[in-house]
Amino acid sequence: MKKNNRKLIIANTALHLFSENGIKSTSTAMIANSAKVSEALIFKYYGSKEKLISHIINSGYTRAVELTRGIFQEKNPEKLIHTILDLPSVFVKNDPLFWALQKRLLANDKSAQKQHDKFIQPVKVLLKKAFKSLGYKNPIKETQFILMVIDALWKKQVMQTNKDNSEFIAFIKQKYSEQSI
Repeated sequence: MKKNNRKLIIANTALHLFSENGIKSTSTAMIANSAKVSEALIFKYYGSKEKLISHIINSGYTRAVELTRGIFQEKNPEKLIHTILDLPSVFVKNDPLFWALQKRLLANDKSAQKQHDKFIQPVKVLLKKAFKSLGYKNPIKETQFILMVIDALWKKQVMQTNKDNSEFIAFIKQKYSEQSI
């Protein structure tokens, strides 16, 4: 087995175990056993459990950025807002283990929170600009509201992966359509 394959297997196995059991309950020995590699190999590739976690978080957000590539170029502000409202469902459907892990981490892990804030910052800027261009009286509050909604949506989606939130999302989109302004 090649180095990159084993490194990927370790990361994927760790993601699976961390998202199901939590970080504290998952030892590197458990990861090694599940990945069918030596524990020493985990330390060779990642240096520590914390660096492995950091790698998993960074990789997850890299995948999320790749999923959004190009969609933030939308010039129509209403369509942009609607697209942003669809993102939680898209993210969780495409990477459920990562978002389950993120849900666990965000409450207690500063590096996970920092990475999440870094990821969401451009979305915040785009939403504020969209609300301004649509003529909303308080684009900052509207942006905060949408960010709270999408935060709740992805967390709810993680907890109930078979639950369809499309009716609720359609309701919010209707509130943010040109005819509702």
